[in-house]
Amino acid sequence: MRPMSMQTNKLIKYRALFRISFKDLLTWGWEAVLSSLMLMLYAVIAIIVWIAIYSFTGVKSINGVGLTSTIIYFAIISALMPFLSWSNTVDRLSSDIRDGDIASSLIRPMSYYFKIFFEGVSGSVFNLAVSIAVIALVIHFGGLTPSVYTYAMFAFYFIIGFLMAELLGFIIGSLAIYLTDIYGIMVSINWMITIIGGGMIPLVFFPAFIEKVLLLTPFPFLAFVPAATLSGVISVGESFGLAAIGLAWLAALAIIAYVMWIKLKTRINAVGI
Repeated sequence: MRPMSMQTNKLIKYRALFRISFKDLLTWGWEAVLSSLMLMLYAVIAIIVWIAIYSFTGVKSINGVGLTSTIIYFAIISALMPFLSWSNTVDRLSSDIRDGDIASSLIRPMSYYFKIFFEGVSGSVFNLAVSIAVIALVIHFGGLTPSVYTYAMFAFYFIIGFLMAELLGFIIGSLAIYLTDIYGIMVSINWMITIIGGGMIPLVFFPAFIEKVLLLTPFPFLAFVPAATLSGVISVGESFGLAAIGLAWLAALAIIAYVMWIKLKTRINAVGI
């Protein structure tokens, strides 16, 4: 009974952290709303650009993808990017390292990683609500009729993308112990998601060889793969074929994050912060 009681107490603590962090988010709600709107504005600009490309070139489709599917794809991207493009973990971890708060956090009776994870998830819940609302509107007005299997694959990649974003955030945040500023690295990662992850150009528009190479990287799982699966830009069969790559990258990032965390704790215990 005691181990179960200990687990229950931990869950209560993490739930309290989530609740407090979510209340803090509501205090600065307009900032979160503005950030989401700015990311959606990017998708609107992308849609306008691709409408112009289709119109001026006179093509009906690019590699089998028509204008309507392209518009739906970018509309879904606008819903995914606020949720998947930036992890709150990187800001919290790097801030704790710079301020020296991480040393005292490590001696508290709870996992530091889960502490910042649940604090960060509160912000993600807001972005998730925005994402679901936008995606529901896109499905309705876009005339999409996804199958149950398509929804399942989309949910699978949605979760994979979120966990990848959290792990990337933790890895980059850990670099703050070695670097004075990691903001440039995070911005670079976001640009990689945008450019080679399908946030700017659907990967199916590239030559087949380049598309295959890019799909071997983790970045498409943060944008292209979930959006293309739900919009129908790629078939459910193609989407299923990418599952092994996504899971492999998730495992690899988890291992890297764990190794960096061990090194981070060792450095803190050795020299203090």
